[in-house]
Amino acid sequence: MTDARVIENGQALTVEIDTNIYPDVVIDKVLYWYSVDYIILRKKVTDSSIEQVTFRSKDSSSEIDWTNVIAELSQKLIDFKNRKVVQDETSNLRELFFAKAFANNDDFVEFDFKD
Repeated sequence: MTDARVIENGQALTVEIDTNIYPDVVIDKVLYWYSVDYIILRKKVTDSSIEQVTFRSKDSSSEIDWTNVIAELSQKLIDFKNRKVVQDETSNLRELFFAKAFANNDDFVEFDFKD
């Protein structure tokens, strides 16, 4: 994240995320987990790599500790980015393992189902 601001008298939070650092797929995965508790609005800042994300609580009667939300959001962005890096780096190995697992298809038993 590049910036986080509490807005609307503490009723909402706006964060700015640099899409050069966190790809769109990472942002999507992180925001998915917050969609249970928050209404999430996303907006691309014109002529920049910044995406502005606004969180509003679905339960307006409760007070939210936005400091914890910011810390958790930052941690999840890092976590999911690292998961994506590992997934990208190991995708060839997974393909090889699947190919090897199914390469010996002559060993499979064929069943002849008759009534």
